[in-house]
Amino acid sequence: MTNYNGTDGLVLCVIEGKIDVERWISSIDMLDHAIISYEELVNSINNLLNGELIFRKNNKLVLSKQAKQILRGSWRMGCIKWQLEVQKRITQYSYDESKEKTFSLLRRDYDVALNRYRDRMDKQIGRLSRW
Repeated sequence: MTNYNGTDGLVLCVIEGKIDVERWISSIDMLDHAIISYEELVNSINNLLNGELIFRKNNKLVLSKQAKQILRGSWRMGCIKWQLEVQKRITQYSYDESKEKTFSLLRRDYDVALNRYRDRMDKQIGRLSRW
């Protein structure tokens, strides 16, 4: 058994049902001001699946009751404080590293999602800089 790390907590923060890599990249960038790598994303999702914090159901990733406990927070908590608390909380839990890694994502799909996100952000920054 291996304990989760902060990246796993960050990925847990953005998993909300539908498998949408571009939204995950965008949400992680919003929370952590960083772009998560392909390897980190796939590893974290597999860790979350192996620890049964998330489950696959009809092309969706569904949160377990335990995951919802880890994600709990107050409405008065800001996004960054909440994210940091989730990252701290998840390290107290562990997953079975010997289980098969069942989540697969083509590198090409990740790259396409990342490029779409970067293009969208470049356009937004371009619009804002004209003001």
